Amino acid sequence: MRQLGIMIGTRLRVCKHRSHLFCLHNLEPDLDLTYILQDFLEEAMSQDQPEISLIGVDLDPILIEKARERNPRPDRVTFECLDFLSEDCGEMLRWYLTQLNKTRFDVVFCFSITMWIHLNHGDDGLEEFLRKVCELAEMIIVEPQPWRCYKNASRRLRRAKLGDFPLLKELKYTRNPMKHIEDILRRLCDFQRVTVTAGNEWGRMLLIYERKQES
Repeated sequence: MRQLGIMIGTRLRVCKHRSHLFCLHNLEPDLDLTYILQDFLEEAMSQDQPEISLIGVDLDPILIEKARERNPRPDRVTFECLDFLSEDCGEMLRWYLTQLNKTRFDVVFCFSITMWIHLNHGDDGLEEFLRKVCELAEMIIVEPQPWRCYKNASRRLRRAKLGDFPLLKELKYTRNPMKHIEDILRRLCDFQRVTVTAGNEWGRMLLIYERKQES
């Protein structure tokens, strides 16, 4: 929660005069994270009293259905089954924003997802994912998995006798995924660093980047 507080404090400086805060995030690794985010954002920004809307996305239709069934705030929280690297995803999210008279989300949260994009779609897929997210965001908050998580995921797959990730040996963005993600955000997405949080209990940091302000 301390790290979430850092996010909120950062976001307040960016959108303190806005009446709405629109957030996009992935459902994994914890379905309840949607509701934790909703409650915490409302509490953290209670003085400004913005309307906070969240849309949670995931590839798993069963997970999305469970989320919809459990949703206590359907007026403010939406769930969609989407593949972020597909053309349909971008079109759907832009349509969603249009309905709210927005061109971008105020903040996009990417929790524990970049490794899976990277392993399954390679270096090019990771770059494409971050570019697409940044096109739709004023601010992005990324929780990169360290390289040891890549090795653990590979080991689990091999132990299950399912082979290995086909693109793993072709990756050039290795050893320090966080460094490579920061480079992509700056070099390809033209975003600038706001802050990087201290490591959590899993040793992971949160990268907080924002769109450069037009001069």
